[in-house]
Amino acid sequence: MEQICSNIANNLSSKLNLSEQDTLTLAYGLHLVWDSITKTLILFLGGAMLGFGKEVVITYCLLAFFRAFMGGVHLGSYMSCLITHSIILFVILFGASNLDINIYLLILSYLLGLLSIMKYVPRGTEYRPIVSKREKKRFKLKALTVLIVTFIISFFIPIFYRNVLVLSLVITIIFLLPITYKLFNVTTGEITITED
Repeated sequence: MEQICSNIANNLSSKLNLSEQDTLTLAYGLHLVWDSITKTLILFLGGAMLGFGKEVVITYCLLAFFRAFMGGVHLGSYMSCLITHSIILFVILFGASNLDINIYLLILSYLLGLLSIMKYVPRGTEYRPIVSKREKKRFKLKALTVLIVTFIISFFIPIFYRNVLVLSLVITIIFLLPITYKLFNVTTGEITITED
């Protein structure tokens, strides 16, 4: 698939007169989109065969939503990402079905989320470094907004989905921690911060 994405990028590049760097960026972006689509389809089909396809999609979207605003570890290969996502999704769904996340655990989870955001967000990677103070503040503000909005929403949704929300947040927090970066051997990519 990587070759197909490169061919598409090269074809578009010649028509749009893109630089070599832009062509490589386009090819990488196409590859990421393809990986995301196929990963989502595989996870959804697996969930559907087990009788909870809708729940898999909702959980996947919640995780992606949190991680888009908070960052965290991203694995290097498609297969390791697919396996890890599969395990995480099914752990969250199993936990959401079998755990009683009461109001105290809900509040504790969100307090941990707040502390994690203040300490670790944004957490870059080698491939997605955070390079300016403005960018850092913007990520932090968006993450805090997401945290507050989802906390409020959690009081108005069914318990199962509230549990999914809380467990997705906890997983996102875990993927922000330095120990998780070390465990997966991922560098943070945090480089010298500029003033802009």
